[in-house]
Amino acid sequence: MAENLYASTNVSQTVDKKLETRKFFNGHYIESINVNSSEHQAVKSFFLEKTQNDNDASNTLTDTMIEIGAMEKVNVMELIDKLRGETIDDIQLTLITMINQNRKQTSILGFSTSRVPNPSVVRNIVE
Repeated sequence: MAENLYASTNVSQTVDKKLETRKFFNGHYIESINVNSSEHQAVKSFFLEKTQNDNDASNTLTDTMIEIGAMEKVNVMELIDKLRGETIDDIQLTLITMINQNRKQTSILGFSTSRVPNPSVVRNIVE
């Protein structure tokens, strides 16, 4: 049987004895959102209609919409009513914008637009 080369180390192992710190970080990214089943079904039906019955896309958009509603403390049905006349592309742009409002500036989701390079930088790039 081969010996595990990574099992031993000369670096002393420490165990964080602060239970409160571990509890905080263990639950840091786990936050439950209570969703009314009828609202969930209504939002999913809305996205099924907009995505022409694409179940995977509608599930993803439904989860995103419910998460945005929870972050913004807005009723999801009100958001759906405002988006009812929009195309799916416009809805996706709206959702991206709403998500970006709650993100740090360094992790903003991008739009598919081409950036115009700085002319003084372009002259230094060898193709």
